[in-house]
Amino acid sequence: MNEFRYISLSFAIFLIILTPTSVFFIAFIAAPPVDIDGIHKPVFGSLLYGNNIISGAIIPTSAAIGLHFYPIWEAASVDEWFYNGGHWVCQTQNHEIPYVVEIYTE
Repeated sequence: MNEFRYISLSFAIFLIILTPTSVFFIAFIAAPPVDIDGIHKPVFGSLLYGNNIISGAIIPTSAAIGLHFYPIWEAASVDEWFYNGGHWVCQTQNHEIPYVVEIYTE
């Protein structure tokens, strides 16, 4: 019975490592261009858009990292607010640490 537990644990660890690694490589190869600062000039970072291994990058949007002020009353709906990164803005304005940072600092 203990052998099955070790096999399932090692399989779970394998999946935990395989999933983000494969998502990173897929994004590095085929991520779409991103409008970083809202001036409608997209930044191309993936290999399919002409970058090589050195110049390629996965570029987060400002909505993903919460660099802009986006109050909930400016959105048409709560779904739009979440889609545009409003929850990240709340965390940074309230001086909370995002949960992603907490995961990697333990």
